Amino acid sequence: MSRGRNKEALEAFRFIYALNKRQPRSAFPIKELANELSPKSDAQQPEQTSVSGKPAVDKALPKDADVELASKPKSSLHRGLLQLRPLFVKPYLGLSLLVYLLNFCVLLGQNTMRLWLPQLFASIKEYDQLASSQAQTGSTSICSIVEYSVNRTQRQLEAAAMGGAMAECTVNVSAASYTNNLIVASAGLVSYTLAGVLVNLVGVKRIMFMCLFAAGSCALGMYWSSSSATTVALASIFVSMGSISSTSLISASLSMFPTALRTMIVSLSMMIGRMGSLLGNIFFPALMTTGCLPPFLMVSCFMFTGCLLASFLPVKNKAVLK
Repeated sequence: MSRGRNKEALEAFRFIYALNKRQPRSAFPIKELANELSPKSDAQQPEQTSVSGKPAVDKALPKDADVELASKPKSSLHRGLLQLRPLFVKPYLGLSLLVYLLNFCVLLGQNTMRLWLPQLFASIKEYDQLASSQAQTGSTSICSIVEYSVNRTQRQLEAAAMGGAMAECTVNVSAASYTNNLIVASAGLVSYTLAGVLVNLVGVKRIMFMCLFAAGSCALGMYWSSSSATTVALASIFVSMGSISSTSLISASLSMFPTALRTMIVSLSMMIGRMGSLLGNIFFPALMTTGCLPPFLMVSCFMFTGCLLASFLPVKNKAVLK
């Protein structure tokens, strides 16, 4: 429709309708689609009707972008900039910036912790073996493991500088590390299934708010974790809630922007989100050298910030698709 191919779009809508409703294509209630390339006023455009009988004409489509693209054959970079332009001017500027910042916070917190978990599980197993060999008793706190891992890395760096025997980096791979990662993945599978059922009941916006709040709480709670089982449980909840939030944000973004801008908003938000992942994985190990609390506090703050930003998303439950 954004390219003026309404006949093909109508056939696609009929196919989707027949597949979802299990009715013949001729029963599709929409007989005519709005011409999104026409410069006519909204009053002169044919009105698109949704299945519920309500008007569903998108009045804010960037019609001038396609016309300008067709009339000025420029370089690929120039055409790309023309496609990006509607996202950096009103009325979509504020909304797009909100989506970028939210995705930055969510992916920074989620991927920083998720990519660190294999190292954490390996350190837990190695620390437990060391404690048992030295006949140490007591709980295995996350701070003790972080301190042990940082000190071990520092000793290896100093030995490497002096050419000592400790310069060789030994990696202890055990079945427990894979088991813990499988537990985290299984928790994500169960959470996705539950989220798919609950999203129609509570809505995407509430799902994001609750999941981000739960993820931030779990990230902060890992600081007080006193056993490996508690750490695995909190990590599983954190990764599951973060993954659901990032996926829900993509779904919400698609409903907030017109068809012609949806590919661009998803691509840009994911690019900025992965920049957050990169920065998070740079700052997280740096903060580990300063203490136990700062890295977990950083991840928790970004998830709580995303929770706050999610409350400002103008997403309506079961909104009519334009």
